[in-house]
Amino acid sequence: MESSLPHFLVVVLGFNRPLSLKRLLASLESVESVACKADLVVSLDGGGDPECAGVASGVRWSHGRSEVVVHQNRMGLKTHVETATDRVKDYDAVIVLEDDLSVSPWMLHYSVEAFRAYRHSNEIAQIALYSYRVDDFSGLPFFPLRGEYDNWFSRVPSSWGQFYTRAQWQDYRKWSVEGKPERENARLPVAVDDWKSSWKRDFFEYVSASRRWVVYPHVSLTTNHGEPGENYCDQASDLEVPLELVRRRYCFSGVSGPFGYYDECFEPDARSLTESIDTKEEFTVDLWGNKPMETIKTSYLLSTRICEDPISRYSTSLFPLEANIRLGVLPDSDLSISFGLTSDFRPESRASELALKHLPRGLAHEVWEKGVRDGWAEAESGLRYRIGDGIVSSASALADFLGLRRRR
Repeated sequence: MESSLPHFLVVVLGFNRPLSLKRLLASLESVESVACKADLVVSLDGGGDPECAGVASGVRWSHGRSEVVVHQNRMGLKTHVETATDRVKDYDAVIVLEDDLSVSPWMLHYSVEAFRAYRHSNEIAQIALYSYRVDDFSGLPFFPLRGEYDNWFSRVPSSWGQFYTRAQWQDYRKWSVEGKPERENARLPVAVDDWKSSWKRDFFEYVSASRRWVVYPHVSLTTNHGEPGENYCDQASDLEVPLELVRRRYCFSGVSGPFGYYDECFEPDARSLTESIDTKEEFTVDLWGNKPMETIKTSYLLSTRICEDPISRYSTSLFPLEANIRLGVLPDSDLSISFGLTSDFRPESRASELALKHLPRGLAHEVWEKGVRDGWAEAESGLRYRIGDGIVSSASALADFLGLRRRR
């Protein structure tokens, strides 16, 4: 379906969070009009909070038709996402928003620009509206290097503001129906094994196995409020990121630039650092030292793990860590990045040392001063602590009286 004005479908997914749904729909009412047609569907999974239907019925959408669909039976998140996204067959592209998100007023503007840039690329599996600031697996800060372009690429898919052209989504569905060919080539992080209820696991496997990329903006068009739901038991406010507040003239990169590529573990893709370390050898990048050593199959490694005989070493003083390699900054301490034979590296990770080094001052205060000090004081004043201390003290006194405890 090609025309001068692209025709999009915006899908909002809800279940049992009426307040979250109300907030998302309110942010959608502020979306600016651009040169596209966009219909809206609010899809509510069966068996959820009935108040969601009342919230959805009041939606105001000025960019095309709007519709509320209340399913009779519970599908679960994975089936709900896939069923709703399948409606892209009647559109040029689809935007999928879960109810714990808020959107930028320029969401449609970005989507139109990204659609025009990547609609004919077979190397792109998905276009994300969200931009990570925290590594989804380690919980450490993540800031992709920024060059002249407004986007970066990753093998990690996004579920916090998803955009697919019709061809991109249908390629994934075809891969699923055909038995997930070459799935053994997927290089998923160990943590993904725990994604038991996440719909994104299969799509992650597809992106990795097919060696496609996900396009990410440097400035996010959605933010995730991290509220408790199917995949989060507690509030996860570290997922909230700054939203795009201006109409940007986007400059998108093709899949051939010098950097801006990140693998399945949010580590820089090796090809973006090859020239900086002057090697033709195939190597694995593991700057944070979080990849299990048994999963590293290359003969050479670039890592902060201790290397017994490094070919070259780089500082860890700049953040993100890859900046030290691109600028050739030499180390001034034992905590450094080494390039060498994989067999020369020790298995112990130094991620905790690196995390402390780059911990923001405010966070350091909260964790080490306020968190540990006040947390310990609160524990000591708690009833369970006093009862436990009483039991242990009494038992120790009895042991001393009976001569059962040897003194030093």
